[in-house]
Amino acid sequence: MSSVGGGITAILFSTFMTKKCQVDYMIDGLLSSLVSTTAICLSVTPWQSIVIGAIGSGLALSVYGILERLEIDDPVGVVPVHVIGSTWGMLSVGIFAKEDHYLKYSPMNATSTTNGMNGLIYSGSGQLLLIQFIAVVMIAAWSSLTCLTTLFILNRMPWGLRLSKYEEQLGADLIEHGLAGHNIARYKVEKKLTTK
Repeated sequence: MSSVGGGITAILFSTFMTKKCQVDYMIDGLLSSLVSTTAICLSVTPWQSIVIGAIGSGLALSVYGILERLEIDDPVGVVPVHVIGSTWGMLSVGIFAKEDHYLKYSPMNATSTTNGMNGLIYSGSGQLLLIQFIAVVMIAAWSSLTCLTTLFILNRMPWGLRLSKYEEQLGADLIEHGLAGHNIARYKVEKKLTTK
């Protein structure tokens, strides 16, 4: 159900922003809606899933403009889909979660999915939302530290992380593989080129 909300939001967002339905907006909207509902899929109702997916899709698609203004290269949409979608998904647990009392009858003898706590809508308390927010901050801190350490080490290696400006203009296909890339219209590989 989350993908229904995400898909509708993506179509509306795409139509409003570009005056037509863009396939890449649709794909990223659907993916971000599915990522958004993953953390809470066991304990939400269908209407909540649609709302979570719609909000996740809208948040993810709205980040594209920010990435373009900051000139951040994200060709596959990792930041909007996974970072924004998963952050919203974790926070949505603190808003929409409701303890499932039927789980005590399950074969696994599970007693609760939320450790006895309900989200903001059902309890009026922001305790679970605060716990989820702290978890988001800790995951972001750990991921950033690990990533920056790895990138710092790789950048100190002889091969580095980036191509020179000249190599970027020629293209990585030519520099790394000696090819101009694929001609998708004719489905054949272009002739071999050299950088000289």
